[in-house]
Amino acid sequence: MPHVLCYPSDGPAGAHHDEADQRYRNASRDEKGLILDEFVALTHYHRKYAIRLLNAVPDQDSARRSHRNRVYDEAVRQALVVLWETAQGLDSAVDPSDGKPRAPGSGSRH
Repeated sequence: MPHVLCYPSDGPAGAHHDEADQRYRNASRDEKGLILDEFVALTHYHRKYAIRLLNAVPDQDSARRSHRNRVYDEAVRQALVVLWETAQGLDSAVDPSDGKPRAPGSGSRH
């Protein structure tokens, strides 16, 4: 898992990344070194991570994909209903104040 200080999700790279990545991909080897130095100084990212970011080609298709609703057949739906009802029964068998199982026949204390 990336370290939040090394790889912030909302950091200074946002504005600089869009501009720098295009320049970086079109630059010569020497220019890439200078752009990379500048980008690392601005973002405080590790150098290798910055190289991966700047070399990444944005995937425009993934931004347009829509997630469709899951469709379950009747057998799966019935199994989910049974699981849900069982979980509800188990929930009432546990005392919410201490998380311990209730004595048989004590019923729910809701």
